[in-house]
Amino acid sequence: MKQSRTKLIIILIIIINLVFTVSAYKQGLFDRWFTNKPKQIINISCADLSLGCAFKIDQQSFTVKSDQAINTSKPVHLTLIGPAKSIRLSWQMLGMDMGRNYYKMLSDDQQQWRAETMLPICSQQRLDWLLTFDIDQAQVLIQTQSGAQK
Repeated sequence: MKQSRTKLIIILIIIINLVFTVSAYKQGLFDRWFTNKPKQIINISCADLSLGCAFKIDQQSFTVKSDQAINTSKPVHLTLIGPAKSIRLSWQMLGMDMGRNYYKMLSDDQQQWRAETMLPICSQQRLDWLLTFDIDQAQVLIQTQSGAQK
């Protein structure tokens, strides 16, 4: 009787630990442990993404452009041209926690990348944004502006 009760308690402890581990994984609490640190960090300013901006990673040229001026009330369609194996991006504001909003860029040829994104909601009506690209082993931080909501 005591052995079966002990086994039951051990099984319950294992199940509870599994539930907490899966929940923490889904919330991204393990991301920083499994994410490679970038070998190169690039900071640029690009006041109007719809005009496009250029940067280089090592000796490779990249350009990023939105299909129209960015606005908090409309989807932001981004195109990035440049060679990469994978690209992930996120929108943030300096000094403000905007939550997790990662987007994976898609490509057919690993040269032209695209993503449809949305700016996070800012209760302070700020217009300054930090667009972060994780491109293979590099991180590109682009400071940009959005237009006022219409």
